[in-house]
Amino acid sequence: MNYTGKTNLRSLKASRDTLKRLILPKINGEEENVDKVVCEMFNKSLDK
Repeated sequence: MNYTGKTNLRSLKASRDTLKRLILPKINGEEENVDKVVCEMFNKSLDK
């Protein structure tokens, strides 16, 4: 995956942390699901 700078990495991590807070309680702490969701969202944003 090609990142276009540290800002994107920082915002991606922030988004991931936010998603973890929102989603983890619902999926019983299956963190790999959160990673998968974030990666899919990030890939979609790169496709635009």
